[in-house]
Amino acid sequence: MERKITRRKIVKAGLATVGGVAAAAAVGPYVIRHGLAQSKEQIVITSWGGTFQEAVRKVYFEPFTKETGIEVVEHTHGTKGLSKLKAQQDAGAAEIDLLDGPPFWIGVGKTKGITEPIDLSVIEGASDHIPAAMNEWGYGWGTVSWGIAYNTNTYSSGAPSGWADFWDVEKFKGRRSLFGPLVARHIEFALMADGMAPNQVNPLNDAKVERAFKKLEEIKSHIDIWYQSMSQNETLIESGEVDMAEFVNGRAFGMAARGVPVGFQFNQAVMNLITWILAKGAPNRENAHKFLAFSSRAEQQAEFARQLPYGPTNSKSFDLIKDDATQRQLPTHPDYIDNQVLLDGVWWADNLGKLKPRWLELVSG
Repeated sequence: MERKITRRKIVKAGLATVGGVAAAAAVGPYVIRHGLAQSKEQIVITSWGGTFQEAVRKVYFEPFTKETGIEVVEHTHGTKGLSKLKAQQDAGAAEIDLLDGPPFWIGVGKTKGITEPIDLSVIEGASDHIPAAMNEWGYGWGTVSWGIAYNTNTYSSGAPSGWADFWDVEKFKGRRSLFGPLVARHIEFALMADGMAPNQVNPLNDAKVERAFKKLEEIKSHIDIWYQSMSQNETLIESGEVDMAEFVNGRAFGMAARGVPVGFQFNQAVMNLITWILAKGAPNRENAHKFLAFSSRAEQQAEFARQLPYGPTNSKSFDLIKDDATQRQLPTHPDYIDNQVLLDGVWWADNLGKLKPRWLELVSG
């Protein structure tokens, strides 16, 4: 029987500020243009490329242009979005208006003085949104979960149910991969592997960090590949080179739809917000706010969830998603909320740099 997802259940979750996605370069009808976008009929947005940006283009960019006549000029800077923005501003050649970024960019951009507050009064149905989405330094328009992707053939007799199973190399034999460049999420994974319940992980502190690194030392020699990009890990899983991996729900379900024998475990996943961040002195600030209003609509977020299984932050979107199978691929499904950790973007913005050397030493060792 189809289970109805109510707006009340989603809003009740009260998500904290959470984290993001990365992918390969995008191709499509909007070709990256060079030069400043000063026209009142343009807006410059940088995103992550690949199938993700294709879906953003289809659901947000193209319909927005059709409705308003404002052209969306796309860039694909991915993880380099903030550094590209700072370089432009330092050169006196500001071009980017909005960045599609992970939640810790909210704190980093604010601290570096390269982003500015959003006028949240433009957001449609603000009271229907997950509370954490309504951050003036970064509007959360979607959610994504990072959990365990696994080969359903390898583990046909029993899938891993959480991070303790990922650490259990005797019971769950097979090759493993984790994302090497970024320490964020791995502290949370290690704490849950060590027996900590998801609702006890936050707030993070020095004692928890020490406990997590001790646990990470146990698994590091069993990590066969520290992958460097989402596309690389997708290839590793699809080819069967790894049997179990830290991965993002949207990519995992997309692979399964193509017939790849892959499952995804939401239990003990780390959920992140996907955010629009406004560049300081954005050349097309007014148009940027028009786009933010458009992207906050329930119908747009529902359609994006149909294209890629990333959860909406406008809870009214769930009233528009009738298919139970689609609902169950979304991070904000009520069956999953209480069993996930919500990535604390503010804490990570303050601690990414501090923990990076220690993390890279562990990975390289």
